Amino acid sequence: MNLKNNQKVETVELIKSHKFAYLYGYFVADGCYYRDGRSVRFEFSDGTSVNEELEYSLRFMNKIKSIIENTLQRKLPELRKRGNRYVLSFRSEKLDKIFKNYFNLTSGEKSFSINIPKFYANIDLEKYFWLGVLDGDGMVARKNRKVSLESGSKKLIEAFKDFLERQDIIFRYSERMLRQNKFYRVNIKSNFFKKTI
Repeated sequence: MNLKNNQKVETVELIKSHKFAYLYGYFVADGCYYRDGRSVRFEFSDGTSVNEELEYSLRFMNKIKSIIENTLQRKLPELRKRGNRYVLSFRSEKLDKIFKNYFNLTSGEKSFSINIPKFYANIDLEKYFWLGVLDGDGMVARKNRKVSLESGSKKLIEAFKDFLERQDIIFRYSERMLRQNKFYRVNIKSNFFKKTI
């Protein structure tokens, strides 16, 4: 087996790991990927409007940074604070190639078209993907502990509904307009969600 084939096998093993499935799910929710001059830049971020809870965002983003560093096998820049968010920004040719070649994803807007990759659907890795999505875009109501996921991508929410139905998890689905765009939401009672994840 030549070097190129070895690299391909290593990449497939990497993206079929639960850590990468989680990381890609988090990217789907709270990451961005854009062209900046001749190369591409990746950004992952987390924040809250409650100042007393920003320490949780900082801790969480340090965990995300550690997962990416292990994935890329290199040190990344320090987190930066932008208002009420912590941001991890870096360039990576390796991640760019993985996203293009295995996820058919190119830099730019993804909010209204992103979906679960076919090779994560209907296998054990799917739950790690959804954990990443929920850690990025999921919300937990303070009073009733209800878990919600909202997205501008109908395809993503339809796939999440399908996942919940296969787990016999009861949910409520709704749609709303926000700034001339339609958003799709799933609400789950927290006691139902515990049985799967």
